[in-house]
Amino acid sequence: MTSAHLVAGAREITVVRPDGTPLTARVLGSDPSVGVAALRVNDSGLPPLHSGSGLAQARPQDRAYAVGASGALMAGSIRALKQPVTVAGGGQVAAIRIDTDPPAGSAGGPLVDESGYVLGVLTATTGTDGGFAIPVDVARAAALEIVREG
Repeated sequence: MTSAHLVAGAREITVVRPDGTPLTARVLGSDPSVGVAALRVNDSGLPPLHSGSGLAQARPQDRAYAVGASGALMAGSIRALKQPVTVAGGGQVAAIRIDTDPPAGSAGGPLVDESGYVLGVLTATTGTDGGFAIPVDVARAAALEIVREG
């Protein structure tokens, strides 16, 4: 899963493993109304990330970590759990707002809690005052629908 605006118009993209190995990912589709896209990476050996009960237990002021390209990590705190945000596709989502700008190249990456559970999919930055993530339950539902339709 990634942000829809990152793969707009693409049928395939390259995903790079932490060790630098490039992998071809097929874009299964996207849901611009919530700003997510589903990808298929065959035989990647990448471990799945889990959401557990992280989002259900998350509260404002909890620590959160934005994971970006090349393993870049930015620590911050949750500012709001249901901040209205207009995504690139024009839809509006009640997003998770964090108080720090995610690292460069983090759009489409995960926002995780201190236990490593995924809270959401990073989608945008304010440029000066934090960033936003599509909640994992919204992103998961959209990705599953994309897979079912594909």
